[in-house]
Amino acid sequence: MEKIKKVKNVIRGLKTQYPLEEITIFTDDEVLFSGKLDAWEHPNDMAMFAFEVGERICKKVITFHSKAFIFT
Repeated sequence: MEKIKKVKNVIRGLKTQYPLEEITIFTDDEVLFSGKLDAWEHPNDMAMFAFEVGERICKKVITFHSKAFIFT
């Protein structure tokens, strides 16, 4: 049985392995978030949105230098 990975936990794990600066979070048909990691970790007006996206199930992750592409 494959372990279910939530977006928030994937980001936390990637931060320990790579010097992340930017993340992009995709669904099948749209981009949910694209920007600096600081903007994701300290949301001003999108706190509820960031929480909802963080709870999504992560299907795939691609890292490239200081960027991470997360597919939900």
